[in-house]
Amino acid sequence: MLLSLTLLATLASSSAGVPAPTHTAVAASQDDAKKGPTEEQVSAALKAIDVAFGSKEDKPNDRIAAVQSAEAVVHPKVIDAVAKALTDDNLEVRAAALEALSRMRHDDALAALLAFGKKQKKALWKDEDRYVAFLKAVARHEAPSTIGFFSTKLFDHKVQAVASARILSLGRIRTTESIDALMDSMRQANAKRVQGHMKDYRLALVVLTGQDHDLDPERWHKWWRANKKTFEVPEKMAPMEKELYQRWNRFWGGANLYERNPRRDERGQDPEDGK
Repeated sequence: MLLSLTLLATLASSSAGVPAPTHTAVAASQDDAKKGPTEEQVSAALKAIDVAFGSKEDKPNDRIAAVQSAEAVVHPKVIDAVAKALTDDNLEVRAAALEALSRMRHDDALAALLAFGKKQKKALWKDEDRYVAFLKAVARHEAPSTIGFFSTKLFDHKVQAVASARILSLGRIRTTESIDALMDSMRQANAKRVQGHMKDYRLALVVLTGQDHDLDPERWHKWWRANKKTFEVPEKMAPMEKELYQRWNRFWGGANLYERNPRRDERGQDPEDGK
């Protein structure tokens, strides 16, 4: 644990005890972030993981701390080291690795998640909670390349929570192709199953489009047929009914997954009510 705290201090040392940055300093900091972590940060993260996972003593908290610290160091070598923790003997360590990879915005992190899902398909299939957590981890990358991953055989798992996760995952990928995938699955799947998931479809489509045609599939299809050729998905999620907003944030683990809604005094309305 001491090692992980030291690592955190090393990674944060550039911001400790200094005055508020000037505009020039902020711009330089943003440029540094685009360049990625330094060699020193990569080495420190890898060393922390090596020490925590190489210990002869079984200390899962140390392994968790090392993985969580590594999350901020988005580099292929660090991603590879974190990915190895997906098969750790300890459930909480595996969960920490899954969470870290979900937030490391890099093609290698997404590839590592998809490779893990392919290798562990049978095990994940039997444990719906792990499977849903895995689907959410992939979805947090919001990659258009994963639309088919979520939409193909959307209802093939018997557990309702898995289909819900796939539908809501499509709601995170802000492209018209996501809307197409949702509409296609509503049209092609068994009508009873679709109706049983209309709350999920409605939520995903409201998030993507800013429109709301309630729980009626035909109203959604009619709107999409009329608007498909010209509609552009808004860059950001629009305000919505409070119940929908809260349900979306509960599923994804908090409002931090999107920029906060403006305060009432910033926009003259209640952002959660969307009125």
